[in-house]
Amino acid sequence: MKNKFLPLFAFFCIFTACADYNSSTSDDLEYIENVANDGDPNFSQAFSIIKNKCANCHSHHQEWNSFTSNQLWIDQSGVITKKNATTSELIKRLTRNGGSGTMPPSGDLTSEEYIFLKKWINEMP
Repeated sequence: MKNKFLPLFAFFCIFTACADYNSSTSDDLEYIENVANDGDPNFSQAFSIIKNKCANCHSHHQEWNSFTSNQLWIDQSGVITKKNATTSELIKRLTRNGGSGTMPPSGDLTSEEYIFLKKWINEMP
């Protein structure tokens, strides 16, 4: 009787051990460590939102890890227009009216996070 359940038990143990594995954990730590204050009180929280809500799907944007200041995001990302959230491509992508172009497609960006990203861009020093 014990032998019938052994393979099932082994499968269960292996499956549950791998279920919560996240291969990007070290990448997350590296990203967080690289985020500088930049003299902007909104900077760290904005990048936390981008990392948690955007970078999961846009992992091909490895350069995002090196954007450790507002200026780098303005100069190199191509999605931020300093002090103008309305014309920033990041905000435009977040506000498309439904369809496949709306980001994030999962819809898990809260209205508070969206408002904060606009505030961050509009109040950049």
